[in-house]
Amino acid sequence: MTRREIVFLAIAIVAVLSLPVAYHQGQTAVKQEVVAAFASVRGEPEDTQVAPCDDARLTINDWHVWRDDSRFAKPTPGIQHLAFDVSLMNTSEQAINVNPIKCRLQDTNSREYTITGPGPEPDLPMRTLQPGESMRGWVTFQVPNSIKPLAVTYAIDLQRTQIVRVDL
Repeated sequence: MTRREIVFLAIAIVAVLSLPVAYHQGQTAVKQEVVAAFASVRGEPEDTQVAPCDDARLTINDWHVWRDDSRFAKPTPGIQHLAFDVSLMNTSEQAINVNPIKCRLQDTNSREYTITGPGPEPDLPMRTLQPGESMRGWVTFQVPNSIKPLAVTYAIDLQRTQIVRVDL
């Protein structure tokens, strides 16, 4: 098992055990470990979209449908993986702890989805972001084919009282 697979397995375990909030038509979605490969289907925003807030700035640089072509994954009918290349900048005067499990995807039916694990590289890492620092990486969401993505959010704190949002 590669280092990358071990990291994503650990993230998936933490997400499943502590944040069971990914909903798939009202039911908790099961998180799966997947290994990367790109699909040719792309959905890029017309312009880079930025949502400022007091403590952070979230930017979506690109997004597309991502397909896992590995021998370990079997395609699930009606399910797709949406991958977002995001940048996060600490605009506060204090350090913030960045964790990709704080990212969510919202759809037009007010459902929220948490990240589901491996996708394109590099992944959005877990680390402390000092004032003025920024980082970039991919976050991937497993969602029904029928959803219409509305926004990507990032919670500065675990209580989700400070949320940065970018509308798609």
